[in-house]
Amino acid sequence: MATIAGKARCIICDKEKRTVKCEGCSQMFCYIHLPVHHQELSQQLDEIEQNRDLFRQTLSQHADDTKQHSLIKQIDQWEEDSIKKSNKQQKRGNLAALTDQLKHIRQENDFNELDLSHLKEKLTQLAEELYQPPNVSIQQDSASLGTPFAIVGFKGFNADVGEFDWIVEQSRHEYDQAFARLSSQNGKISGTSARQEMIKSKLPNNVLGRIWKLSDIDRDGMLDIDEWALVQHLIKIKLDGHELPTTLPDHLVPPSKRHLIKNTASSSYGNK
Repeated sequence: MATIAGKARCIICDKEKRTVKCEGCSQMFCYIHLPVHHQELSQQLDEIEQNRDLFRQTLSQHADDTKQHSLIKQIDQWEEDSIKKSNKQQKRGNLAALTDQLKHIRQENDFNELDLSHLKEKLTQLAEELYQPPNVSIQQDSASLGTPFAIVGFKGFNADVGEFDWIVEQSRHEYDQAFARLSSQNGKISGTSARQEMIKSKLPNNVLGRIWKLSDIDRDGMLDIDEWALVQHLIKIKLDGHELPTTLPDHLVPPSKRHLIKNTASSSYGNK
């Protein structure tokens, strides 16, 4: 939580003593008042856990009024129930992940203002998502009208659009592990290293070239961890039998690269 410093004025007692700097708020605390500060943070963590419990209760009681959404009116009851179940399972999964985080930092007693801010943000995001209508694309097949196969949702590179800020995050842990196995320099892997890994997919070179161009967003001929995750996601889409997008849609652009997407230029596949 903190690092030892020399003598300075404690933010609480305003006395010049040997102090410790809190890494979360960057304030100086003497040894007497550092535990007081940590206790204040612990109380904030208590509030987050209470809000988490309230959200869990709300989630269990919440029933979407799907009749308010004209899109859902086009879907048979079986499809409506399936969507509701899927959305609820996803939210419960996100809540479980947040709960695991809370348990870990509580058990380790290792947290500061930055950790609490992140947890509050995640909980707020979950609460907002609870009241968002399900995102469904209606596609009808005249040969199968009246059957469960007449209506489908988004597929391919549009799968789960609207459900996540960045769809690639769903499998991020797996993609990050693959990145860690490669030789990176300054947080990036070269085109040569990426190529050796990408060809293991056994996709044609022209397809891999398209994937490279879509993923090398900053056009530096190398891939950072976000761009590599995008490469893996696009490879998976193609291996699942779907087409690649001509240009990268907004929901596939990594948050760290969104400020660059308007300035993309051509780049050759694996030119380093």
